[in-house]
Amino acid sequence: MNQPAAEYIHSVLPFHKLFGRKLIDVCRFDSISQYYSYEPHRHAFDVVVWATKGRGVQSIDHIDYDLLPGRLFFVRSGQLHQIKQYAEDGWMILLNEEALRNLNDTLLNNFYRQPYLDLKELSCETFMGLFSLLQLEARQLNPNAMMITNLLNGMLLCAEQCNPFIGTVGNLDRRFSVVKKLKSLIEREYKKHKDPDYYYDAIGLPGRRVNNITKPLLGKTVYELLQDRLLLESKSLLSETTLTVKEIAVELEFNSQGYFCRFFKKMTGITALDYRTSYHSTSV
Repeated sequence: MNQPAAEYIHSVLPFHKLFGRKLIDVCRFDSISQYYSYEPHRHAFDVVVWATKGRGVQSIDHIDYDLLPGRLFFVRSGQLHQIKQYAEDGWMILLNEEALRNLNDTLLNNFYRQPYLDLKELSCETFMGLFSLLQLEARQLNPNAMMITNLLNGMLLCAEQCNPFIGTVGNLDRRFSVVKKLKSLIEREYKKHKDPDYYYDAIGLPGRRVNNITKPLLGKTVYELLQDRLLLESKSLLSETTLTVKEIAVELEFNSQGYFCRFFKKMTGITALDYRTSYHSTSV
């Protein structure tokens, strides 16, 4: 008897948790690599990742990125994550929900077309200075939550100076608010509601206006964001579980197996079964 999809996904794609009940964990690559899975996983916290020496590779939502010195990554809770190769040296900051509550979340909400920024030399020096203070505070027996929040906000402001969209897109706060709500809705409803009109109505704005916000910031329309989210989950289920194509179609609430198969081939150019075979052959 087949296991229900949700249970199977949870057992195959583990959710990593913070080490103990902390606002944050600050971990060097060499101290965390023995605990932090090399296999694809999701986690119940946000992660800031960057290398300080050497080169590595990580995958976020099935896309590979180089871990390079000065390249700052933001990996959101629930995203599919895999460290394929650690750089020679680097850091992770693991942030729980409480730590995020009072932060300037412009960057942490991953609103841009890529999940990283390359820090400029001056910003990187300032960033590292603030990070050194954050490390010291995080090691205290009873860390000061306000101090941690202020240091993290300072680090984010340094990173935000390197954002290519700052100064080029007007009324950013309003636009980011719309995108934040939209991304949250898609994450919650993408299986059940595949029509963009649902999201326009939920946000309370005309479709053209919503797309005029998402296109400059994310490079995609709402329809394209929905298709991408479905494709990401399709790839995860095909590559990381043994669910049949029919079971995957049911899990993603497609009307039929045929509809799912047509969707997948249209998006990737290959069949779902060919993708599964190709993924496992290249992973060996």
